[in-house]
Amino acid sequence: MTAKEKSAPHAGDAELRSRERDERKNKFLEQLFRGQSVAAACRAIGADRRTPYRWREFDLRFAALWDAATSEGDPIEREAVRRAIMGTRKPIFRGGEKVAEVVEHSDTLLMFLLKARDPARYGTATQKAKKDDSPDDNLKGARDALLSKFAALDQHD
Repeated sequence: MTAKEKSAPHAGDAELRSRERDERKNKFLEQLFRGQSVAAACRAIGADRRTPYRWREFDLRFAALWDAATSEGDPIEREAVRRAIMGTRKPIFRGGEKVAEVVEHSDTLLMFLLKARDPARYGTATQKAKKDDSPDDNLKGARDALLSKFAALDQHD
């Protein structure tokens, strides 16, 4: 094996860095969803303040979740969006010891959010019959539908 081959990065190194970056992005977003400022979220992940802005520029899913996390409104609704799209961490135990962690997303919660925001598209038959929604409500529903589609695309990658 040559010296050049020894120093060449492994394909797994890039994958590991990408996975670590995704974990940092999610931790940053979790801080925003909990009401922390951008500066506080950066401190929590040990990042320079410019880092998440670079992520935001090139990652549409990250940008959409950032917008959802910092939007004005009901903190309970923001938490529901976070759980539906980002998921919650659940430990896996084997022999009484924690061996791994998985992220579970709530499709049911996401469906409730969609029904509440755009009943004409996602609601029951009686909700769909109601046509007095304002255009602003429809735009809000479209934005949230896009967020859910971004999350679904991210799941497939």
